[in-house]
Amino acid sequence: MLNDLTEDLSVFDRLSTLRRLVYNCEKADAEERHWTLTSAALMGLYGDGPETVQHLVERMSRFSGARASSRVLTEMALCACPLEGGRRLSDLELSKLIARAALVVRIGGLSDAIHYNALVPEVKISRLGDVLFRDEFGSLVAEPMMSRMVGERVLANAPLQRRNYEEPAIVDVGSRSIDPEFSEIWRDEMGFDLDEARRILDALEQKGVADGSVILELTVSQYVGLASAVSVPCAAAANFLRQFCLATRPSWAEAPSGFATRDIEPWRFGRRLSYITRPILRVDGGEDPVLLVAPGALRTGVAYVLEGAFAGRLDRSFFRTPGMRDSWLGRAREGHSFNSMVAQTLSEEGWDVCENIGLPELLNQRMDRDWGDIDVLAWRKGRSEVLAMECKDLAPARNYSEIAALLSDYQGVEVDGRADKLKKHLNRISILEGSLDGVARYSGVSSPRIVSCLVCSGVVPMQYAKIPALAGTRVGTLEEVLRGLDPKTA
Repeated sequence: MLNDLTEDLSVFDRLSTLRRLVYNCEKADAEERHWTLTSAALMGLYGDGPETVQHLVERMSRFSGARASSRVLTEMALCACPLEGGRRLSDLELSKLIARAALVVRIGGLSDAIHYNALVPEVKISRLGDVLFRDEFGSLVAEPMMSRMVGERVLANAPLQRRNYEEPAIVDVGSRSIDPEFSEIWRDEMGFDLDEARRILDALEQKGVADGSVILELTVSQYVGLASAVSVPCAAAANFLRQFCLATRPSWAEAPSGFATRDIEPWRFGRRLSYITRPILRVDGGEDPVLLVAPGALRTGVAYVLEGAFAGRLDRSFFRTPGMRDSWLGRAREGHSFNSMVAQTLSEEGWDVCENIGLPELLNQRMDRDWGDIDVLAWRKGRSEVLAMECKDLAPARNYSEIAALLSDYQGVEVDGRADKLKKHLNRISILEGSLDGVARYSGVSSPRIVSCLVCSGVVPMQYAKIPALAGTRVGTLEEVLRGLDPKTA
């Protein structure tokens, strides 16, 4: 299917096709943003019930899907379309390409779901050529979960829309609001600081306003001139371009040196060679190459990389310096800050808590091996439950591939002699249940009942999947876990 797509694209003119595709991305983004910005008004008119929220989710998902397919086609067209001799893309041909790209993304996700044993590998082809399969994973896990995520985001953002009518605060130096250590690591990694990046973005947006266009076509020398005009050194401008530029190459299907195949597989998020992370398109390989850039997409892409680096959500392969790859990302992914937040919330609600406690300390006995720490242990006067919490600040799983991959880490099994993340937690629970006297001595609860909890920062697929090992574990946000406790238990 990917070969068919690249072959179809090979008859269209590169520059005009890229313009159509980038414009389609911008149009879809604007439409989705319109529905997001007016969601409060719609809920004010029709209420915030499930039907209204579902209607908003469906509308926003439609535009999000069109944008995702257009991004994939943009990446492919940059390599597959000829610079000369191609014809212009018609509306009908564009619609067909978008539909086929969407199908590729869907089937790629299903393939990953099969790889992670989340979907039964049974496919039937009907006499009419239809591909038939049982997608219980999609209907019971992926789709309800993603629908809820979007719906909760809509409900959460609606009250904040008053800010859209307020005068925005303008700051001269943005780096002052960022952790100084991160700012230094970012500069070492990228070769430009956050304020230099902001000035480049502002300059490109101002040019777009002056030209009356959402898409800019300029050469590298013109780009450097714009950056120099806003006091960005040439070296910093060149490094910015290196970081956010997606260059044409002889074959889309072959990842360039230093990159992996997963960096071009269109059904994966977090790819290093995607339009979202590299929204400046280098159309040709001349001495002064032509660049195609939508300033809105570029600002979104810079924010995506910046946030991903700061929160530790991007893969280590995105970065090259030890400071970012090891020092910063390592600390950002430890999750101790989320543990502390859970512990603090419980304490404020009247629970006694202990954070990051090992089993030897808790049970006052030596262990035959290191079983790891309990992220948060909580108990309360007058109650028999002792909550043993595994706290996970997980990045949102955004498609079949990521949902299936996440689920594969929480099956409660051992793979090649190594326990997965859920199994490690359940092993600790088993030890606690076999040492209730020690738990009683530590907590002061006379007849403790261990409650296994997997506390997450947001919606996770483990809440929907039927995983036998999770049968005795409460899964969800802290609010959901506490809500599920029996109020009469004592």
